[in-house]
Amino acid sequence: MSTQPKIDPPLLQARSNRLKRLLEAYSDSEPEAALCLKHLSPLFADAMANKIHTPRRGMAPCAFYFVEGRLRQHPELEEAFADFSAALQGLGTEGSDGKSPFL
Repeated sequence: MSTQPKIDPPLLQARSNRLKRLLEAYSDSEPEAALCLKHLSPLFADAMANKIHTPRRGMAPCAFYFVEGRLRQHPELEEAFADFSAALQGLGTEGSDGKSPFL
């Protein structure tokens, strides 16, 4: 029996907040962080307003900057993005070690 991915609103909100805070912190020194913050802000707002009920397919917007761009140089940003993307896909459950199962 397979289970369909489901959005966990509190988890998505927590991961949105973490990624948003990190992007804000890096925005002054990393133009790609500022760009991602701009593009992801509507998703962050929707997550905080509990407007996301259906898992989204694929990686969140701005994935390129974390895979191929300069933001991959910052492990904490990369991890926060992977966690946010997983929660957005309804795959946000953490492993028993508390780490993202996607890194």
